[in-house]
Formats: sequence, C-alpha cells, structure tokens
Amino acid sequence: MSAEQSFLPTNVRYFVTTDVDPGAIARVLEHFAVRGITPNLLKVSQYKQTSLIRDNLSFDIHVSGLSDDIYEVILQKLTSQVGVQSVRKENFFEIVDRKSAS
Repeated sequence: MSAEQSFLPTNVRYFVTTDVDPGAIARVLEHFAVRGITPNLLKVSQYKQTSLIRDNLSFDIHVSGLSDDIYEVILQKLTSQVGVQSVRKENFFEIVDRKSAS
C-alpha cells in the first residue's frame, strides 16, 4: 500500500443469535431504528443445531456509513438485550486513494 492510500471502514456486519421469540426481531431492529438507521441488509434465520440445543434465531445485519462510536453503542445495546445469546461484529475496509477521498 502506498503512502497515498489509506483504509476506510465502509461496512459493519453484526452477527446476533437470540432465543426464538415473536418479539426478538423487533427488539434487535429497535436499536437501529431509534438512531434513524436502516440496515443495508437484514437476514434472519431460525435454526436448530442439535437435539440438545433449543431453536435459535440468527441475524446477519449489514450497516454502513456510521461512526465507530455508534457501531460500538449498538454492539453494547445488543449484547445486553434479554434473550440475546451472542453478538459478534466485523468491520469491512476498503483501500481508498487519499487524493480522490479529499
């Protein structure tokens, strides 16, 4: 990478696993809605891994264009929500030419 280029965050993916509950989808999306954020992608699946594990909901949520602070606040809110089993966040970056980004 040359000195003229830098990495810029372009997209964040949240992977959330919750208990199966009719209100789980609304509760997860509420953390985005109250901030006026519409996710770029929302995928929700119900699954069961083994007979020993109960049904779960799996969320794949893509969001772009927000500050790191907002991404982290949403991560903390999701993590502390009742019924949420796990939350993971991935940042995606792109290489941007500084001359054209200015």
